Amino acid sequence: MSTKPQLVTATLKRRRVQADGQENIDPCHEDSSERTGLNGLLHMDNDWHDIIYSSYTLHDNKTPNDVMWIDPNADAQLQHALKSLPAKAQLDALIEAFFSNVNHHYNIIHPPTFIRQYLAWSRKKPQGCSRDLQLTTLIFMMCACVTQHLEENSQIILDNHLTHPRKGLSKSYHDAGQKLSELIPTGSYHLTNLQWKVLSTCWYKGEAKFTEAWHTIGLAVQEAYELGLHKSRSSRTAPDIEAQIGRRVWRVLYCWNWQLSSILGRPFMMNDIDSEPEEASSDLKNSPPTPTLHTKLQYQLISSLAKRWQTPQNIDSPTEIHVHKKIVEDHISSLPSVFAIHNPDTSNDHKWPWVPVYYIPQQTCLYQQLNNCEQKQ
Repeated sequence: MSTKPQLVTATLKRRRVQADGQENIDPCHEDSSERTGLNGLLHMDNDWHDIIYSSYTLHDNKTPNDVMWIDPNADAQLQHALKSLPAKAQLDALIEAFFSNVNHHYNIIHPPTFIRQYLAWSRKKPQGCSRDLQLTTLIFMMCACVTQHLEENSQIILDNHLTHPRKGLSKSYHDAGQKLSELIPTGSYHLTNLQWKVLSTCWYKGEAKFTEAWHTIGLAVQEAYELGLHKSRSSRTAPDIEAQIGRRVWRVLYCWNWQLSSILGRPFMMNDIDSEPEEASSDLKNSPPTPTLHTKLQYQLISSLAKRWQTPQNIDSPTEIHVHKKIVEDHISSLPSVFAIHNPDTSNDHKWPWVPVYYIPQQTCLYQQLNNCEQKQ
């Protein structure tokens, strides 16, 4: 995964935001007079201009039973995990680096919403205040993903905390997040769980641990079904942020599911939403490329393959292989000019800086499908 900053230029050495309003401060909150670049993320909507806004919060629209709050003093495992996080300045830097280097690949976390909750979470003292367990797990997974492929210059800026091997540090964050997730009660379904499971899968894929990634996808798919992401919505319904995030997560899981099914020879676990209103190929080809276009295009191809064969293992005869190759070739011919395999349109790369970032991953997905055809012939 490339970590070259796109869309957000994160200056990793920033100071923290002063708590909004100093009157009636909760005793669990720590006072701070510092400022931080995180403040810019509160208003950063570059990656989200292709959706219509409505209110969205990770937890505020859930019942109290949906969110697991734990007092670190009452749980040694949570207390130990919190101690493994870096100091606030370094943790802020990791969060900024995540939104600069990782989140734009899939756009499944809304920056302003998360940062508001993160600032409230980080003002709490390490002991003595209950913690949102799901949000804490998500923070650990974000740290794991961003340190997995952290660039050398960023490692230097993050000072002494990253003097340990980055791979070992990334694994320690991921392990801590996994252990915390075991404390989440069965039946506590919501979007935050789905988000950290996607990041955990991403981390496993980055470590080439495909079996572990497969099992985590299975857990994420179960969560997605419990959240109703498999249900179609009316095309006349205004897409709020939560619905858009859910749909993006579904696309990512769907593509990864097919990819790992092919690699591991496992069954395909997801049924597509046949009645879900999706943009036609002509719409995707003629509209300006949004930051999520590459995932929509990959999903469009994988969806067409899955609807015919249900699982990659069913493409097992010369006739089926030929049909598979034809579907991939037709998809390639329908690509927007910015993602064309031959002579792509680069004239607007300065205007749409995310396009060159996703060009190679997009082509890799296509060549992988064509290579699968060649190997089976």
